[in-house]
Amino acid sequence: MKTGGEGIRNKVAVVILTVAMLLLHSGAPCSALQKYGVIDSKGRWIIPPTHQYIAWLGDGLYIATEFEYGSVIYPMRAAVLDYQGRPVSIPLPDGYHVRGILSNMNKPVQSRSDILLVIRNGQKEGVCDIAGKIIIAPIYESIKTYSEGYFTAIDDQKTVFLNREGQVLGSVSTWDFDFTANDFHEGVIVGQSRNRVNCGCKFFRPDGSQLDLPFPLLSSASQFSEGYAGVIVGIFGNGSFATLINKKGELLANKKFECVQSFQSGQAIAVVATGPHHQRKFGVVDHSGNFVIPAIYDGLMVNDDQTYIATLSSKGDFLIDRAGRAVCEYHEKLELFRSDTPLLMCVIRDRAALPTYTGYMAYADRHGHIFDVTQWPVANVVAPAWTVESGTAWEGLRSRKSWVTPTRFRCFQQLPEDRWIAIYSSKISDRHDWEMNLDRMDLFQNLLASQNLIGMPRSRLTELLGTDESGPDWIRFKCGSGCSHGATGILIQFAGERVRRWRVSDVISATASELSDQRDWFSKDVVFVDNRYVQKVQAVRHRNKRQGR
Repeated sequence: MKTGGEGIRNKVAVVILTVAMLLLHSGAPCSALQKYGVIDSKGRWIIPPTHQYIAWLGDGLYIATEFEYGSVIYPMRAAVLDYQGRPVSIPLPDGYHVRGILSNMNKPVQSRSDILLVIRNGQKEGVCDIAGKIIIAPIYESIKTYSEGYFTAIDDQKTVFLNREGQVLGSVSTWDFDFTANDFHEGVIVGQSRNRVNCGCKFFRPDGSQLDLPFPLLSSASQFSEGYAGVIVGIFGNGSFATLINKKGELLANKKFECVQSFQSGQAIAVVATGPHHQRKFGVVDHSGNFVIPAIYDGLMVNDDQTYIATLSSKGDFLIDRAGRAVCEYHEKLELFRSDTPLLMCVIRDRAALPTYTGYMAYADRHGHIFDVTQWPVANVVAPAWTVESGTAWEGLRSRKSWVTPTRFRCFQQLPEDRWIAIYSSKISDRHDWEMNLDRMDLFQNLLASQNLIGMPRSRLTELLGTDESGPDWIRFKCGSGCSHGATGILIQFAGERVRRWRVSDVISATASELSDQRDWFSKDVVFVDNRYVQKVQAVRHRNKRQGR
């Protein structure tokens, strides 16, 4: 359960890191511009960047996923690749295909027998293993998760729980509870009530029965961890409080908090309201509910090595250990980000010459030192580093003295044997990319940078981009709201079967009125740099909104 601290701390991160850097954790591509591949530590492509998404399965296998048209979250089809990027044949009956891995299987497996894949036949889904053995026949609307030996599937009007052999153990009406965002932890799963009047949470066993808890309403609940789950008891804002409960419904030493997270290695971050203005302060409690790190911080995040990133508004971020002792402090005010490496990515916040909303990107070590990419601190080690080019955050592999790769990549995930999953920003997409993606504004911008659009024959344009909607002298392409742009479409007008001009289009407007409007057309070939194209698009949208268009 979120404490709210991460939201406070990540305001700057959202601006700086860009959507692409966050995709490493979310597992979904932002637009067709981003092509996934695998490189080695010398920057050589092992798997060329031709895939919409690549994930490391473990045991020498990857999975490459293709997403549905206009979707950035729903996989349509997937292929298993070997260590060299060659397709691995999975024998399935005719009409069956692999859709992707199960949603909770996002960590490398120890054995290929642990790999479970969602399969699809028509509109129905099931599960197979890497050898093609059908574990669950494709008879369900969707397969959601697999955890602790239990599958969660949606079947018409009910959510079904199955064991590792595919046998149905129990079910709950989908009209009553939603399990989409959860899976089994310590033998139970959280269901969110769909009752609008009494919208709360319940815990369910694999047979579909509920835990018998003494509370009439839990507004929210986390998964169980170390015997306890974080919950909000009561209705939000109406005398509710946060606490930890066990499976008998017993409160953690009757402790009440503003917010509390799940336990990790015997400790949980908790928030209390203190002082006359009820300021939220973060601390850490143990299994008795007592604070082992006092609630004096403006924010706390736990690292993989069980140290904490602590925040004080007067000092910025610094590191403390499990007892609350300072591991290191920094001579500049920083915003730190969690890392599983000795180096923490950070944003320097207090340099007077820099805009406060962007800061200065750098790295911080566990000894109080701060480095930028011109002062790379680790000798004889290749690692990802970031920089800013034309107002955009980029990453590349860097050694101590120089860049190993051009900084045209987006994100990296280190794999065994010094391999890295890399996201490459292509300069121009092919028609398949264009037709399979709804977030097209970056693609169109790169088209402008690489092609002379004005004067282009209509046949050449449709060869490159196809056709969404068209008339005798116009074509309109849908672009959607996308990940970072406000445009909804592109309207192109022809004269004598050649492109005359183009403009950002509102796809719900009448085409005739748009063609007669003489404002905001581009009738000359242009290349927009430093994001000025995006700003122009957004300015047009904002003006149209103010004018009620």
